[in-house]
Amino acid sequence: MTNLNDEWRLRQPAAPHAPGHDRLVPGPQQNQANPWTDDSVDSATPTIGTGSPAAINLWLFLAKAFVVFLFSPGIFGTLYPVATAAAFAAGFATNAVLRVAAPNLGEDGRRVFWLLAVVIVFWPMSRFDHRLADALPSYRFARHVARVGLVALVVALYNLNPNPGFPRSLTQAFAVMSDHRFLPVLGVLMVVAHLVLTKATGLRARWRGGLEIFRLRAMA
Repeated sequence: MTNLNDEWRLRQPAAPHAPGHDRLVPGPQQNQANPWTDDSVDSATPTIGTGSPAAINLWLFLAKAFVVFLFSPGIFGTLYPVATAAAFAAGFATNAVLRVAAPNLGEDGRRVFWLLAVVIVFWPMSRFDHRLADALPSYRFARHVARVGLVALVVALYNLNPNPGFPRSLTQAFAVMSDHRFLPVLGVLMVVAHLVLTKATGLRARWRGGLEIFRLRAMA
């Protein structure tokens, strides 16, 4: 007598031609892209080789940071306004000419040339500025007045700006200068700048030594 509970006995065996079950194997299956070896993934990964775009952009950033630190308006722009103005005028002119003459060069390509123009022009102009100040007391006095005013102005704008850092537009600069604290702070900073530039003999000597190392000032 057949037991109806033995359901396994009533099951028919699979036909000989029936496809077998696929064996589950860890990892990517056939006709599936491997994310570790797919060419599309490798092509999207930035490279940091010597001649790769990432390396070139890194060197451009370092060069720009070096020039901005040494020839920034906050440092050399306030101490040597004539040389800095001439250098940046050369840089802006170079950038404008390249934008018209070589439109396919791109912003990064033009940056290399106008930064180079800034450095090339600033070097002789800085040496000329020091020689002129040593030869003409009137120019040295006018440069000192400009230094005192510019240093005080930059420091006041930086510290009184409600937003962090230096004002990014003329509108922000005018908003800071309209503050009732601006003129008193500016006056105090002008006195401090005058005392530092004239009385800090040790600091001035070290500064001149640094300029002579970079040949921005003729050695005494």
